[in-house]
Amino acid sequence: MSMIQQQITLSREFHKAQMRSYVLVESAEKAFPAWRATSIMARQQILFKFVNLIRANWDRLAAAITLEQGKTLLMPEKLREPLAICSFSFPAMIPLWCLPIATVTGNCPIMKPSERDPGAAMILAELAKEAAFPPGVINIVHGTTRAVDYIIDEPAIKAISVGSNRAGEYIYTCGSANGKRVQANLSAKNHAALLPDCNKNHALNAITPLLVQLVSARAIKLNVNGGFEDGSDLGPVITREQEAVPTLDDAINLINANEYGNGAAVFTTSGPIASKFQKDIEAGQQGINVPIPVPLPMFSFTGNKKSMAGGGANTFYGKPGLQFYTQQKMVTSLWHSEDASSTKASVIMPTQS
Repeated sequence: MSMIQQQITLSREFHKAQMRSYVLVESAEKAFPAWRATSIMARQQILFKFVNLIRANWDRLAAAITLEQGKTLLMPEKLREPLAICSFSFPAMIPLWCLPIATVTGNCPIMKPSERDPGAAMILAELAKEAAFPPGVINIVHGTTRAVDYIIDEPAIKAISVGSNRAGEYIYTCGSANGKRVQANLSAKNHAALLPDCNKNHALNAITPLLVQLVSARAIKLNVNGGFEDGSDLGPVITREQEAVPTLDDAINLINANEYGNGAAVFTTSGPIASKFQKDIEAGQQGINVPIPVPLPMFSFTGNKKSMAGGGANTFYGKPGLQFYTQQKMVTSLWHSEDASSTKASVIMPTQS
């Protein structure tokens, strides 16, 4: 429902029989053998076409996110090449962190978008079909907790990715108990420590109040309005006011005291201050003069503590992302040029001797 109480999206929830026989398992299982046997190069070509289609349809994706979720149109329009389960806060970005890696490694993922904003996921499914993904390789199921419980309990589903706090904790606990791999990105508290270019403590106390006044003066001018309105800077938001601390050590202690460890940033021209911040901060992603320290896709989303279930063992994209969607297979082989001269059976493990 929109702010004017009009229905803007309708997605029908699958019941249990449909989830088993129609989409959740059967179509993915049917597509898996052929897709696994498809060469990586062929999978890549389909993904490249998928990326081009996403770029060509950015306006549609941005409009769907703005309409259903409340972001201003400028926010989703600024998404770069989006990087498999959909989350409520980022209905296009999170699944596109996962879909490329999941599919290029030969898996057949199932997306369950949030029941609150399913539009972007449906557009992605449409574009995936146009990109020539074989039927059953990318699947979508709509639903609420019943669909989630089915995903957790279905033995044919081997791994689950989720980007949400309450749902993520529940899925991680129950999915792990069922022997599944679970990649759960939970809540975050991303701190920023702004320091003066001076080593004197009194300079910090003098500059901070002035800076807050300048920021407040600009913040008052921000236009909070509907996402599609011209000139809107923000959709409706709720946030906690800043906390002023007297020293760098106090700032570090404040950040580390938080139960989440997603990201933290420091702004300074001092190399020693930056080095101390980097060494002492516990958050898994750090920015030095970078406000949002999300790593590039070739690295990994390295949140830790309670921001990533399991302490950050299963993180999104990068090398850990590839490891999450694959399993290791080690082959030890031995070839003799002649028949063995010994008639005694060998029952020892291979050694380097």
